[in-house]
Parts: sequence; C-alpha cells; structure tokens
Amino acid sequence: MSLSQRNPNSLKTIKSFKRNLCGKDFLDALGKTTTKEGTKFLIDSLEDEELRWSAALGLGKIKSPEVAQALIEIFTTPGKEVDVYRSIAWALGEMGQEKAVSCLSEALENSSKDVELRRNAAQALGKIGSVEAAECLVEALRDEGVRQNSAQALGKIKSAKLAEYLHVCLWDKDPKMRQGATWALREIGSEESIEPLIAALEDKHEKVRDGAAWALKQIFSHKNEDKMLEILASRKGREIRKRAVNVLRRIGSPETIRRLKELSLKAPPENREEILEAIQGLKKR
Repeated sequence: MSLSQRNPNSLKTIKSFKRNLCGKDFLDALGKTTTKEGTKFLIDSLEDEELRWSAALGLGKIKSPEVAQALIEIFTTPGKEVDVYRSIAWALGEMGQEKAVSCLSEALENSSKDVELRRNAAQALGKIGSVEAAECLVEALRDEGVRQNSAQALGKIKSAKLAEYLHVCLWDKDPKMRQGATWALREIGSEESIEPLIAALEDKHEKVRDGAAWALKQIFSHKNEDKMLEILASRKGREIRKRAVNVLRRIGSPETIRRLKELSLKAPPENREEILEAIQGLKKR
C-alpha cells in the first residue's frame, strides 16, 4: 500500500514511511494539505524530530494567512526545541507572508538566540522581500554571525532603491557595516554599484577593500571592464591596480587582452607591470 493510501492522521503510519517523507508523497499522504485536518497534522508534526522538516516543506507551500498566523504563534512561544523554531522560520519564508516580518526580525536581531535560527530568519526575510524586511537585513550586516546570510538574503530582493541605500552604507562609520554592504552588493550584482565599489577599494580597512574587489568580480559588464582598465592606466596606488588585475582575470575576455596590449604601449612605465600581469592571467585562464 502506498503512503498516500494510508491513514494521513496516523503518526505511526507516517513514521513507517520515513524514507518517503519528502515532496509529493508526504503532501499526498495528507490530502495535499487542502483540509484543516491535514494542515493541523503538518503543524503538529513540527514537534516531531522525525517529521519536522518534511512538515515544514509542506507548510511552506501553503499561502494562507491563517496558517502563517498559527506558525507565528508557535514561533513566539518560548520553551520549544530550537529546531522547531528553525523549521518554522524556513516555512514562513517560503510562505512569503509579510505578517511574519516582525517576529523574524526580532529573531534575527537577537544575538542571544541560536545562530542557525537567526540565519534561517535572515533567509526568510529575503524571500518575503518587504521594505521592513530589507531594513532589518541591512542592520544585520553589522553582525558577523549572520552577515553572510543577510547579504545573500538582500541579494534576493533585487531592488534599485536597496542598492542605492547600500551605496550609502559603504560610507558608514562602522567598518563592519561597510564590509557587509560590499557582500550584499556582490549578491545584487548591479552595474550601478561599480563606481561606489571602486571607491571602496581604497577604504582604510582591508576587509572592506577585499569585499569590494570580490563584489566587482561578480559584475560582468563592459562598464566594469572599462573602469578596471582606467585604474590600470592612471592610478598611482599599486594595491588598487593589483585588485583591478584580479577583477579583470575574472570578468575579462579575449578582447580584453587586445585592449590591455594597447594600454601597455601608452601607460606610464610604473603601471605596466600590472597590465602585463593582467594579460598573462587572462591567457592562462
């Protein structure tokens, strides 16, 4: 007898088919969660360590404000196993309900909470993608424990206004925020971020400079190539020229080699070493 033919309200039955507890089979076993009974069973299953993540998978497919509210109530009730909160954070993100932003933001901002829970909350906020969610994620860029997840989540939002705000954050007095902004801009990958990131290549903090260079490597465009060539031709600082070389190695093409050769003939002598280095790097790629 298939899983879907068994009694969907029997925990024992569901457990006996643990190997099938994913995707379609699990949802079929619960009548595809179209009934209140099926939904309740999914919610109750969050308390069971064997069923928890399969239940979260099913709940994430339900775009119901009522179900979201039920999950929020559990999420904000203390005393549960931490994995219950982690799975609910993930499900709320999949549901995309804005009413969940407040509790997810609170979890993300609370450094005393489990770090994996906070990271799940960050990813969920990115999937919801509201203005309030974005604001919370930007602030979380200061926090080393959740910075990467918050940056990735911001990358999912893909908003021009968000990118503009992150450009301003590149001038924040807190170097952690500046570094975090470079990470988020890397995820967004907008051509409009090229010049602000180039400015960040000369930040006094090395981690910010590293982040800016890494972000520039993700922006494949003629404008980015042009700007890197300008740096090689005219900047006096050797470090920024070295970073331009590394960016060109990543984004350049055979046509870039031709342009670099032309540049080497007219650039100042002190700049030619990095230009030749860029040519060799592209030839080896």
